Amino acid sequence: MKTAATVSSIAALLLAVLFMCTPSVAFAQGYVDEISFPTASRITLTDLDAPRNDIPGHGGSSRGPNAEKWFMIEWSFDVTPQQDKKFVDEVTFRVSVEGREFLDLQDRDGDPVVLTGEVSYMLLQAGREQYGCMFIPPQVVAKFGGEAALKRSTTNVTVEAVINGRPVGGLSKNPATRGADPTEWMKGLKVIPKFIFTKDKSPWISAGSSRYPLQKLDTGR
Repeated sequence: MKTAATVSSIAALLLAVLFMCTPSVAFAQGYVDEISFPTASRITLTDLDAPRNDIPGHGGSSRGPNAEKWFMIEWSFDVTPQQDKKFVDEVTFRVSVEGREFLDLQDRDGDPVVLTGEVSYMLLQAGREQYGCMFIPPQVVAKFGGEAALKRSTTNVTVEAVINGRPVGGLSKNPATRGADPTEWMKGLKVIPKFIFTKDKSPWISAGSSRYPLQKLDTGR
């Protein structure tokens, strides 16, 4: 039979263990929440005509074979810095888009592949419904499925947030995969990296300067 002293000792030990564990759990939770994708977060995939900037002496009515549509991927997220900070110093967003790789001209269906790219933002201040963006150039669109494939509502697009090499959240465009692992669709598929571009490598390099966070140069892929 346990004495009152024994019960008190066990209770004290449990409280001590709880006290030691609580700070680390709270820190981990706060760390994960720095970048979050709440229920209202969404990904949009929009086709855009590139602005016409003719080279002097080389303009004309024909825009050439590279004048097809670009696609812009935009996503929303919330920023909540840790309590002792005003900013999230840096976050990298990994963007993955479902495409199709065709082996020859007779291949009508193609094999599913994953097009990827990354963009890093710096000094993100606290706030809801902030936005990030990346772009798919027309040549990549044409090679990996075409405009019609990217416009399908079921086309998979995933955005993952990474801080200091640690994934802290993810978001899927396809409503059918909401609430599940947003990367599940790409498992086992061939990955084709660096085919999704950052804004500074698109015709819209100076657009949306007040809409998007400060981009870290030379890190986007």
